[in-house]
Amino acid sequence: MILEKIAGAMALKTSIALWAVIGALLSLRFAPAIVTWPGRALVVVQSFAVSTVATPYVAEVMEASAAAENAIAAGIGVFGISMCDAVMRAVRETNLPALVAGWLKKPGT
Repeated sequence: MILEKIAGAMALKTSIALWAVIGALLSLRFAPAIVTWPGRALVVVQSFAVSTVATPYVAEVMEASAAAENAIAAGIGVFGISMCDAVMRAVRETNLPALVAGWLKKPGT
């Protein structure tokens, strides 16, 4: 099965990879603005990547059981892309030159 090959290549448990895929597919619910199939496929791949990278770390920090790792993988798959989108939107909307100028401005001037 292709999922087992991907999980083996990434040194992941197959169950984590499966739940990451399920979460990634569910993440399409939170990306309604994406109407093209290539765009949707990219969201699924990005959600899968975020989930498979973050799940082992989060599970280790939380000292989670194997069943909890699956839930963490699905949860990160569903909400990971939304979190990444929120961070990137905040970065784009930040007026960096004004922010730096405010830091460099002397107090009282």
